[in-house]
Amino acid sequence: MVKENFFEGKKNVVISFITIFLILVGVFFVSAYISGKNVTDDVRLQWVSHTEYWNNDDASSIIRLADYKGNAYSVDSCVVTILYPDKSVFVSEGVMSESNIDGNWYRTDSLIGAPLGTYEQEVVCVKGQQTVKSSQSFHLNPALEEVNTVSQNLNLLNDSLFVFDVEINGVLEDTNESIHTRVNVAENNLDAAIDLAQQNVLDELASHGVDSDASFSSLNATVLSRIDDLDVSFSDDLSSVNSSLNAFLVNMENTLSAQLTSTLEDLTNQLNAVKSDTEWIVSNTMDQTDRAAIDARFASVDSDLDKLLAFCGEVVTDANDLCQEIYGIRDAVAVLRAEQQAHFDTINETTYNTWQLLSGDITTNIDSILVSLNIIQDQNEEINDTTHQILDEIQGEIRANIIS
Repeated sequence: MVKENFFEGKKNVVISFITIFLILVGVFFVSAYISGKNVTDDVRLQWVSHTEYWNNDDASSIIRLADYKGNAYSVDSCVVTILYPDKSVFVSEGVMSESNIDGNWYRTDSLIGAPLGTYEQEVVCVKGQQTVKSSQSFHLNPALEEVNTVSQNLNLLNDSLFVFDVEINGVLEDTNESIHTRVNVAENNLDAAIDLAQQNVLDELASHGVDSDASFSSLNATVLSRIDDLDVSFSDDLSSVNSSLNAFLVNMENTLSAQLTSTLEDLTNQLNAVKSDTEWIVSNTMDQTDRAAIDARFASVDSDLDKLLAFCGEVVTDANDLCQEIYGIRDAVAVLRAEQQAHFDTINETTYNTWQLLSGDITTNIDSILVSLNIIQDQNEEINDTTHQILDEIQGEIRANIIS
């Protein structure tokens, strides 16, 4: 009887262990099924459109919907809401269209006359009773607008230089024509003065009864010969002066054109370098992980701006439109550098907070596991104590039976 009770108790213990094990296995599989179902039912909404725009550009709202494997996910409709920098509504639930790329939805909105600053976007997609939404921001960038304005000013400067060159050529042609006209007038006036002087002399001699035909025939020939020589010499001198003046004007035009071209090329190269570095900074500051690369780009922009500011430091250039735009670029780069530093500070703070959160959750979970292990250990000790107690009772009864 005692033996049957012993084996019956042992059987109950084994059945209890098996029951607990099966319950734990069932809980594991149910949890795995629920987690796996959540993963397979999860829809991922990713932003495809970029976040930096020129003034008067078109803002794009492009998203992609995919499952956990990255395959395109079909929905019924998508709408986008966009807020101005002052948080007033720019676009309210604008209907989006399906792209030719499977899984992509898009919409474009004009930014003509829109204020500079950071805009908020929210996309909401619906499939049956399921709703998926996501938000991001885009930036109507003053630095890009300054670069665009500088490019336009460079084009205007090129046009002005072309007009200036045409005007110089016109002035040279007018000057040459004016010189030739004045030489001809002077020559005609000189001939008229000589003829008048000759006639006055002949009239004076005739009034005194002198036969001018006989007395002055040789003198007239000599005077005319000398006048012809003087006319030729005067014409040669005028031609020489005209040639020297033309050579001087051509040399002045070439020198001035070369200096203007050299200055324009230097300014263009420096402005292009500033434009390239600024566009790289705008396109990479929020996604670039190499801070040294970003700092190097800022240093390059500072170096190029220093050269341009040196050009603008003269009294004759300080107040022109190009230098005013360069000053604006300098201020915009300073604002962009401050925004980038704030972005890095935010990343550092977010990383620190994430670490604190994860480390706290891990510590809590470890403590919970340790508590569960202690409970299981206590239960095992109680089972062992019960087993030893039953064994002691059986052994006592066996000894009593043997003695009796």
